[in-house]
Amino acid sequence: MAQYRTKHLQTIHGRAVKMWLGAKGRAEFKHLPFDITVDNIEQCLNLGRCPITGIEFDLKPNQTKTKCNAYSPSIDRKDPSLGYTTANVQVVVWIYNCLKSDFDAETAKVFILRTALFMSPLPNIPD
Repeated sequence: MAQYRTKHLQTIHGRAVKMWLGAKGRAEFKHLPFDITVDNIEQCLNLGRCPITGIEFDLKPNQTKTKCNAYSPSIDRKDPSLGYTTANVQVVVWIYNCLKSDFDAETAKVFILRTALFMSPLPNIPD
């Protein structure tokens, strides 16, 4: 049964259902509005990548001792004070959502951009 569950979560539909159930539970617990559907989440997952970072979603189970696969899809509330509504959610990679839980979206984006610029090779400058 565990093997079936693991394989099922590696499908877009299976992951969308799991994400939907988790978001619904959090919305009920926090008394937040909730109107997203499994189809909404599947549409985002079908794009294949995070709309903020461009990183491809990874549906495979976590292979490390960390809490989660850094590139697994995660439901982000654009405005954390609002609920899980189609106008307020997006599906992003988990690591971006973690960053955004401690910092605002703009700070997170600047960090990602500066990291990318630092890590990219310097252009060859002719003498």
